[in-house]
Amino acid sequence: MAIRLYTGPTGCGKTFFAIRTVGKGRFVILVPCRQLAYGIYLEYPEITGLDTGEVHLGNMFGNRVCVYENLGAQVIPQATLIVDEAHYLNDPERGAALLETILVNAKAGKEIILLTATDTISDELRTLLDIEEVALEPFQPEVEKIQIDQQEFARRVHAGMYSLVFTKHAPDERDRQYYAQRFRIDPELVGVVSANTPSYERLRTQIDFTERRLQVVVASNVLAQGLNFPAQGVLVEYNEYDDWEVVTQKIGRIVRPLEGYTQGFFALLWMPEKKMRKGLPVRIERSPQWYYRPSGRRIFVWDWGFQEHQVPTSFDQYTDYKYSRAFLEELFLRANVLEAEEAAALAFLEEQERLIRTLLPKR
Repeated sequence: MAIRLYTGPTGCGKTFFAIRTVGKGRFVILVPCRQLAYGIYLEYPEITGLDTGEVHLGNMFGNRVCVYENLGAQVIPQATLIVDEAHYLNDPERGAALLETILVNAKAGKEIILLTATDTISDELRTLLDIEEVALEPFQPEVEKIQIDQQEFARRVHAGMYSLVFTKHAPDERDRQYYAQRFRIDPELVGVVSANTPSYERLRTQIDFTERRLQVVVASNVLAQGLNFPAQGVLVEYNEYDDWEVVTQKIGRIVRPLEGYTQGFFALLWMPEKKMRKGLPVRIERSPQWYYRPSGRRIFVWDWGFQEHQVPTSFDQYTDYKYSRAFLEELFLRANVLEAEEAAALAFLEEQERLIRTLLPKR
């Protein structure tokens, strides 16, 4: 069975089309990040299951949205596997594992649907997966996206334009104040989201912007992929990770959904060159050997089945342990007791789950 790749500009309704038109029976939709998983769960009431690694809702047999790594290379019980942002097959860190998930399910006879707005998948991958590409047309008239300079962008924000600002570093409170002054708006109308932002705050900011309690969200690349933010303007201030795919995704946040807009605006210095990928993704194993506890004692964890990003290196801030809940729970089972910093980190992550659940509709 050929694997279908649906392409088209951001905002043309690929996810909508796949969930409500293409999928046969029940489905699992895989996404690259938690923020996108929450967004899809909020937007599509037919999805009853959610697995982001920090929140688990529903059962494994219903329609589910999962972050790539939370499914792994297992055969789904549903009929269809939808892979959103499928250009992540190019990613050197995650592409090989994602490819393995696709191949395992294709071999089991599951319908496979790939979605991407930035079609840079290599010829080698297309041949391996027997890809049949289908270009989707926008289901509504395309909004005109107009490039303007940064001064004009600031003027429009001051006049009321709802906007996203992508910075070249992880933004913090200082950036919130800086952009409020730059745009001459109330700091209370500016939200900040980065990898340093606890998950509950990220999701609340996403909802507040969608419901117009915030006018501007200043973000790092964590909001670049697929998120349905109803912004009329996007300002890109480049960082070292901004290739053509990333910048295209950032600009693609403009006017999603359309909400009556006929024009959207973006400001950037230049557009990187589009480059097609070559070859197949190579699996990079990043299994740590040792975990160092706050007391200094080390534990051999190579055979525990965790990747580097899941094993905390310190407990100084949220980002040091935000992906570590499963590891800390396993540590407790094996060691019978957690040290004070470990217990505090696990309690914080459990509280994050509780708070996130308060923002999600019950189904």
